Amino acid sequence: MARLLVALTSALLLLTGCSPDGATELASVTSPDAEHFAGLDPGLVEEAMAHPHSSEALGEETSDAGRESLAQGIVRNFAVCRDAFEVYTRWVTTGDPGSLAPLPMPDSPREPSHTVWGREYAQFEDAATSGDPEQLRFRLTANGSCGQWIPARPNDVSGPTIADAIEAGL
Repeated sequence: MARLLVALTSALLLLTGCSPDGATELASVTSPDAEHFAGLDPGLVEEAMAHPHSSEALGEETSDAGRESLAQGIVRNFAVCRDAFEVYTRWVTTGDPGSLAPLPMPDSPREPSHTVWGREYAQFEDAATSGDPEQLRFRLTANGSCGQWIPARPNDVSGPTIADAIEAGL
């Protein structure tokens, strides 16, 4: 009976993609020292990869290349979303939006996230230069937006998300 239980458990782990080595594979993809993170802020990499949403999303990806691309995209998402939040906050409190920081560029961009982030960044930039802070607010608070899951304060997963902070009036 014990052998049958071990065999069934092993089969289920393989079918769900959660092999005993899965944690090791995920650790190599999420390590701030990983080659696909070169050129990105190591502190932000650490924070983004420690976020529960990131672990969940990366666990659903089936290929190494896909995990690297997704991990790289998640870090860029954190950077752009936080920067857009700062621009929005400055805009509604001082009337001066300033401008977004350049899109963070890894030394070795991975596809498809590199192309996707080129488009996403352009949309954030359009909203930030629109003359209407409500456009940037929408990009940060709409369902499915980065503001729905990224913490407003670095390394504060239990605190408000960017969207929550905006809705609460900053």
